[in-house]
Amino acid sequence: MLLAIDAGNTNMALGLYDGDRPGPRWRLATDHARMPDEYGIMLVQLLQHAGVSPGDVGAVALASVVPPLTNTLVQACQAYLGNTPLVVEDVEVHVYVQVQDQLQVGLQSISRMGILIHYACDRYRLSRGSILCDTWKSAGSVVL
Repeated sequence: MLLAIDAGNTNMALGLYDGDRPGPRWRLATDHARMPDEYGIMLVQLLQHAGVSPGDVGAVALASVVPPLTNTLVQACQAYLGNTPLVVEDVEVHVYVQVQDQLQVGLQSISRMGILIHYACDRYRLSRGSILCDTWKSAGSVVL
């Protein structure tokens, strides 16, 4: 399974993907003061609540716009999931975005979502165009 983490300044979106099937999704408040152990324990508890063993997570992709938090999340994933995340930074991704109101979807959100989808397609050998993601605010969708 792939655990995708999108860490923003106010909240984090997390989601599991089992091959081409999306699984449970969660949102957590971003807390810059939280330690790696705290995030690690939360990750384990979220997975267990969804009936997933931490050992079932075979890969982690992390997109973060909070540099001080990035290393904290990497440490949490290494210690509690046994995985070093792929930290997504400057990667060129071509996505088609269809939105009702372009002002409702930030460019960072679109690019981070596209990068994580791109990674998932490569990691799990999914065909391009096979993933449709509704944005959190239902402002539109992203197709890769």
